[in-house]
Amino acid sequence: MLETKNLNVVYTSGSSLSFKKKRIVAVEDVSLKIQKGKTLGLVGESGCGKSTLGRAILGLVPIESGSIFLDEEPIHEKSRKEWLPIRKKIQVIFQDPYSSLNPRMTIEEIISEGLIVHFPGLNKLKIRELVATILNKVNLSTNILQRYPHEFSGGQRQRIAIARALVLEPELVVCDEAVSALDISTQASVINLLKELKSMLNLSYLFISHDLGIVRYISDFIAVMYLGRIIEYGNKNDLINNPKHPYTKALFSSSFDIKNRDKERVVIKGEIPSVLDKPKGCHFHTRCPIAKDICRVESPPKVDSEGDNWTFCHFPMSNK
Repeated sequence: MLETKNLNVVYTSGSSLSFKKKRIVAVEDVSLKIQKGKTLGLVGESGCGKSTLGRAILGLVPIESGSIFLDEEPIHEKSRKEWLPIRKKIQVIFQDPYSSLNPRMTIEEIISEGLIVHFPGLNKLKIRELVATILNKVNLSTNILQRYPHEFSGGQRQRIAIARALVLEPELVVCDEAVSALDISTQASVINLLKELKSMLNLSYLFISHDLGIVRYISDFIAVMYLGRIIEYGNKNDLINNPKHPYTKALFSSSFDIKNRDKERVVIKGEIPSVLDKPKGCHFHTRCPIAKDICRVESPPKVDSEGDNWTFCHFPMSNK
């Protein structure tokens, strides 16, 4: 239902008076698909460009080049006014439930704001009915409507944020580290709620996270990002059990799984290169245990494997 083609997002460093501005390629040549009713988990180390990609899909940051299609309709060149009807189809749940809700608005005002903007013909009674319905779906009582965000716990606030996102009946929801600010027990309840809502409302998710355990649990497909590039994509089980890229193998070997506790752990040495000075060739070659000379000078080709799985690597690994 959503597809990006060769997407690039570029920032510039330095002040407006500087003559030596440097290009920062935050998202580099990203092509992805999110299927209807499925969850795509996007993983990678901090600073790799996951959130920037999500914001580009939401139209919150400009793209330098490439294309974004929603239901086969190109949305990357839409003006701010033209984006308005698209907002009903794509919504977002932000990371921090404390800062994503306006502290001066009541819960009813927060959740109903989108309805008032997108459906100006609705009367107050119908709006309150829709707000009550979505609150029930996220397991909250209508008794909270006249209260304010500071009166709730982090988990309750995130449920309110989920209700705000879903009241417009979107097709795609971008979850940008949607549970990382919550404690473990609350994370579990919110993740289970998101899974229930996905099935109930036939939603698609782009689930951005650095928590591999959560991504393993909620995703249908997984994309692995490194220094702005998607380096591997595939069905969840195929990618976890038989990763082709050495970075993916190391990433998931670091995630504890009782079933795989006897497997040898792959350790990546060295520091992540700066986005201001990315390595030539394969961006991962400076830390890769199997890198060869070609990796240092040539960008790796796309290598397809079973199903829709693929990786960018000169020497794809086998499951050994």
